[in-house]
Amino acid sequence: MVLRKSNRSLYVDFFRGAADLKKNVFKEVLKSKFIKFIGGVNIKDIKRTSHIAKIFSDKGNFSASLIIGADGRNSRMRFFADIKSFFFDYNQAAFVFNISHTLSHQSMALERFFPSGPLAVLPMQNNNKKSSSVVWTVDSAIEPKPVSYTHLRAHETK
Repeated sequence: MVLRKSNRSLYVDFFRGAADLKKNVFKEVLKSKFIKFIGGVNIKDIKRTSHIAKIFSDKGNFSASLIIGADGRNSRMRFFADIKSFFFDYNQAAFVFNISHTLSHQSMALERFFPSGPLAVLPMQNNNKKSSSVVWTVDSAIEPKPVSYTHLRAHETK
């Protein structure tokens, strides 16, 4: 995490700092003899006692005092652990794309709130601060369709 001061405020360059933190923590975790990563496992069942969990899978059976399930939104680990989850559909979709501009963004983000959802222009740390990422949230009735870069460039020259 990197703190930077712009002309008007102090902000946190969280994403770049988070990427560095993640990379460094992962390097240290890989060195540990106490942590084992097992990917591509199809979990069939999990049995728990007060001190240990046993995992039954297509790659064998495992037991541990701590299991970290990082298997996404529709987590099998959460299902077997009987952890409740809630879902709320905001009926929104987002257009996400990067833009280049002639003036520097001066490391400042812009966000505006509309009835359909927010529009955010987020500074990117490349191209002499002349690139930004745009996240435009709209009503899901306006279905975002993938657009190719070459298609956009073709319209630019007309």
